[in-house]
Amino acid sequence: MPPGVDLCYLVDPRRRWPQVSRLSVMQQESTILARTTTYGTLGILLALLSACAKPIPAPDLTGVMLWVNSPAFVEVGEIFTFEAHIRNASGKTITLETIDIGNSYLEKVAILETNPEHYSRSDVSDGTTAFWYEMPVGDGQYLIVEFKARAAEAGIHQGNFDFCIDSVNYCEYRIVTTPTKIQP
Repeated sequence: MPPGVDLCYLVDPRRRWPQVSRLSVMQQESTILARTTTYGTLGILLALLSACAKPIPAPDLTGVMLWVNSPAFVEVGEIFTFEAHIRNASGKTITLETIDIGNSYLEKVAILETNPEHYSRSDVSDGTTAFWYEMPVGDGQYLIVEFKARAAEAGIHQGNFDFCIDSVNYCEYRIVTTPTKIQP
């Protein structure tokens, strides 16, 4: 169809009022049918896929203890260490996939390094930053991940601290808190 021609109305230049031609109505109907078919097909496909989707089961962490240790107080600019602890008494090997730390915490506290060292760091859509480990923790083992950090400003800095064990889709939620004061 040439540019500038309305799909719904074809104007007869000899008349003062637009006249609807049979061709334009047919084109409009076929466009509506094509859109309805496309959206209808997508809707049916989405419904089928969602009916087939199964919820992700939470990993069984019976016998696994998780906690975070952080200093009682630090001073602005001070380099300090806080620790993630994982004690495995589950009777099986588990895998520490990631440790996710809330960006609200990371805005005030800069992570300088970790021990053991993470192999990657990425932003997560839930407002956290993931530190990737994919590290096995055998039954009866105890793992401590140390975070060396620097407090950027005064205040009580708090954020999510998620242990993602045996899954990156399901994480055990904790909170890390670091009160920071200005040097006298």
